[in-house]
Amino acid sequence: SYCVGNNFQVKCTGWDNFGGHGGSGQFLIIDGSTNSAVDVWRNTVVVSTEGEYCFSFWVASQYASVFDLGFTINGTSQGGPFTVSQPDPIWTEYSGTVFLAPGTHTIAIRQLSPGAQRDFGIDDISFGTSLNAGFIVDLSINCGANLNFINTSSGPLPLTYSWNFGDPTSG
Repeated sequence: SYCVGNNFQVKCTGWDNFGGHGGSGQFLIIDGSTNSAVDVWRNTVVVSTEGEYCFSFWVASQYASVFDLGFTINGTSQGGPFTVSQPDPIWTEYSGTVFLAPGTHTIAIRQLSPGAQRDFGIDDISFGTSLNAGFIVDLSINCGANLNFINTSSGPLPLTYSWNFGDPTSG
């Protein structure tokens, strides 16, 4: 069973007082399946341009039990298994990329591991163009003595990135 609320206790008063990703707002609260793998969320998207797309979602588990989630497109497994293992509820992002042709596609998040205490929340589900990480270097400053890196990354928001050049003193 499932419901939508702003806290796990909306579903069960004995569960943690734990809110949506980002601390507030509504999220999907799922009392997971004990008998079989099952789709816990499903939606239809229309793709107009052939290409690579990114699908992501955030999960927080009510219990410390370990279980797997995945996602399907048109009933075929595309991402995962993503192992959910949290001693306490904490929002964790899971994502994958798929290549899609133009058309209508059904995307589903699937609970792959049935069993007791597979109770969790899903929030901030996102589908969009794939992430493209990159930057350009502007060498025109100070004859190349200083480098100016310009971010050219794109993808579903919020987009976060980190550049690491292996120099612990570079900040």
